[in-house]
Amino acid sequence: MRPANHSANRPCFPEKHHAGMCPCGTWNLPATAEYNRNEKFFSGDQMDSWKKAAVVGSIGAAAIFFMKKRYPAGVLATGLGLAVLASEYPDKFEKVRRALPEYFDRGMRVMEMAGRAGRRITEAAGQRAAEAWEEIGG
Repeated sequence: MRPANHSANRPCFPEKHHAGMCPCGTWNLPATAEYNRNEKFFSGDQMDSWKKAAVVGSIGAAAIFFMKKRYPAGVLATGLGLAVLASEYPDKFEKVRRALPEYFDRGMRVMEMAGRAGRRITEAAGQRAAEAWEEIGG
């Protein structure tokens, strides 16, 4: 049996009812719902405060270094922030690491297509310029 606030035109699975969003699209909150500051919003453990500070600080420092055109220092600061994130979420970084070769292959294919298109445009523009020069009598 559906609760009164559930939509009639969306599927509802009572066995999946829990605190939060119901599969039928309505909110299903228990009567004793309270704000819990320590509740996990995303899957996984929450980061320690010092790790959050290290990540935010390194990203901020990297932004400043890049704006001042100190690229090696910016890359180093970015690497520090990524290392802290990788230590906190190793499983997610493993997924990214596995997917990187595919992204590089796709990027290389896109760059090759862009290079070929650029060469064709340059050749076409050069031919037109030569034809225009000949028409003028050059």
